Amino acid sequence: ARAGIVGMLPDLGNSLDDQELASASAFAVHQIRSQLQIKNNEEKSRVYGVTSPAPGDGKTSLIIAMGLSFAESGNRTLLVDLDFIGRGLSVHFGHTRSPSLADRLTESEEVAQLIHDTEFPGLSILPAGYGDDLRVSKLSPRSLEALLAPLRENYDTILVDTGPILGSVEAAFVAPQADGVLLVVGRGQFKPLIK
Repeated sequence: ARAGIVGMLPDLGNSLDDQELASASAFAVHQIRSQLQIKNNEEKSRVYGVTSPAPGDGKTSLIIAMGLSFAESGNRTLLVDLDFIGRGLSVHFGHTRSPSLADRLTESEEVAQLIHDTEFPGLSILPAGYGDDLRVSKLSPRSLEALLAPLRENYDTILVDTGPILGSVEAAFVAPQADGVLLVVGRGQFKPLIK
C-alpha cells in the first residue's frame, strides 16, 4: 500500500534478561526514530499516530520506547493516549483514574492541565481519561484538530497511541491529522489484516 518499512524490532518475549537482545531492540528503536527525524528534518512539530492491525501487536510498547528515544535526542516529546479502550499508556504511567480527555478535547487550557511530566526528562504524557471508552462519540476531525493544534506549539514530537485500526474509532480520526502513521505489525500477523 505504498507504505515503507521504517524498521524492525527483535521479539523480546516476556523478559529483558538477555542484555544483547535488549541492546539490539534499543538500537532498533533509535534507528526508527532517526529515520523519522531524517525524513522530516524541518524545524516544526511532528505528530505521529501509532496503531496496529489488531490488539497485542506491541504498539503501546513501541510508543513508550519511541517516546524515550525522541526525548533522549533532545526533543520535547508528548505521548497522547487516545486508545480509549485499552488505555495502555495511561496504565503504564500510573494514570488510571485521570479525568476525561474526551470531555475536554476542544478546550486547550483544560487539556494542558491534564498533561503530566514523566520521570524521564523531556517526556510527558496526556492520559486517556477514566470512562473515555463511553465518550468515544465525542471524537471528530474538528475535535482532533482542536486537540493537536495547541500541542504542536509546545512539543517537538507528539506520539498518539490509538486503538487497533480495524477496531477503533480513534485511529481513523488520528491518521488524517498526523504527519505520519506508524503501523506496528506483530510477528505472525495475518497478512489480510495488514493489507
